[in-house]
Amino acid sequence: MSLRNLVQSPLKTLPLRAISAPFLRRNTVPLQQRSYATPKRSPTVRKSESAARRFPPGSARTLSPADALPPAHILEAAERSGALSLSSAQALVFLTQYIELGPQPSPKEVETLCREHSIKLKDVTTFGQLLYRAGQAGQQQNLGRSLVFSASALTDPSATFFIVQQALREEDSSHLSRPHIKSVLCHLENLANVNYLPLALLLHGKVLEREGQDVKAFDLYFTGTLNCEAEAQHPGTFEFADKATHAALLTAIGSLHLKKAELSAQTLSTGPEQTPATLTGPAAIKAAEKAFRKAASLGDPNASYKLSRLLSVHLDHSTRYNSSERNSDISSNSISSNISDAQDEQKLHLLKAASMGVIEAAQDLGMLYLNRAGHNSTTVTKDHLGEENRLGKKSDHSKKNENVNEKGSKKNVVARHHTDEANAASGLNEDIAMAKEWFTLAATAGLAPSMLQLAMILKRTGKTEDAEDGLRWLEKAGEQSRYRTEARRLMELWQIDR
Repeated sequence: MSLRNLVQSPLKTLPLRAISAPFLRRNTVPLQQRSYATPKRSPTVRKSESAARRFPPGSARTLSPADALPPAHILEAAERSGALSLSSAQALVFLTQYIELGPQPSPKEVETLCREHSIKLKDVTTFGQLLYRAGQAGQQQNLGRSLVFSASALTDPSATFFIVQQALREEDSSHLSRPHIKSVLCHLENLANVNYLPLALLLHGKVLEREGQDVKAFDLYFTGTLNCEAEAQHPGTFEFADKATHAALLTAIGSLHLKKAELSAQTLSTGPEQTPATLTGPAAIKAAEKAFRKAASLGDPNASYKLSRLLSVHLDHSTRYNSSERNSDISSNSISSNISDAQDEQKLHLLKAASMGVIEAAQDLGMLYLNRAGHNSTTVTKDHLGEENRLGKKSDHSKKNENVNEKGSKKNVVARHHTDEANAASGLNEDIAMAKEWFTLAATAGLAPSMLQLAMILKRTGKTEDAEDGLRWLEKAGEQSRYRTEARRLMELWQIDR
């Protein structure tokens, strides 16, 4: 057909929708019919991508079996635990042949290799996770990345979730926009919007939060909680809907409510048009507390920590209210009782969170004991506790507790005396000794505020070796730019006191 005939063809008179609609139907219908579908790139796009962009960051061009294969005891331990559905010998044969395919083989090659060895995709993902976590930095981790990305390309949900979870741990949001992550995020979006898997809804919501799309993220979290509840009532309805996922979804909802409360202090009037996503001010705080409490009951340590922070805010308000009403006709006994209950609950949630690995909770526990030592001990000076404006003044409720302690029975006085004698050997009273333990835990994990507090506690003992340890903690805290000025100031005061 000549160019003139082509221009005069009736095709040019058709609307654009009529031309593109058949292509759209052909591309989208199979996507919805598949269980775990993922968009496929065209051959032209695949050829246009450079080799460097198709490889995960840090992966080597060539993998050596001697360096990349895992030790036999790792595979044997996985076999004994039931994590693998094949023997360790079969796993080594498969991994050796996988390495021969190259650092990042095509999905078709991996699928053929799995079929030859009768290996399931979940086993490929398990191999990748084992090597990524247990392997030394180098070719073992590169092989682990390659295995996980291959399993994700073959639409294994567990592999996709693992990759996204690792990417979300990076503070730099640009990590999610890297070329090798984009195809994984497309698969995640399908798992969330087509299959409605609760874990996919959670991770996709986290990605949207990084992009500033909080409203869409909230909708995904809310849908995820409904699906988890449906799975609890009717087991087998949804995969990846365990208690941990349900609790994480509730914690994410509570965090968004808190974010809304910080952005606006105004409360919307309750009405039919109000939805959970539009709550602001005190209403959002109540909704956040409700979500955190439910998540904490399901065993989420992050929810316990966030709930303890909310209770801390309530305690500050209640303490100020109790102080203002102390000289009025209104009795503050009930308020003091509520404050005491809230303090006990806050400590309980902090202990729960710290015991499950939330390092910030350990730091808050240290401050809790340090503040209590400032209220109940007359030997604590400004050096050890830090500046008065940082720790706050003594509340009326704490003064009342001191009076009650002074009027205690003779038995309690004797017991406290023995406790003070035991702690006197180390130069610390009971509360500061507990604060030291929690600050040590948090400082070892890298929290600079705990390093500063621990250094000042060590200075208090008066021992030369403790003072040297305190100086080392100050130097380590000064390595973090945010706390460098404070660390230098304390070191200068340290030298003046000496």
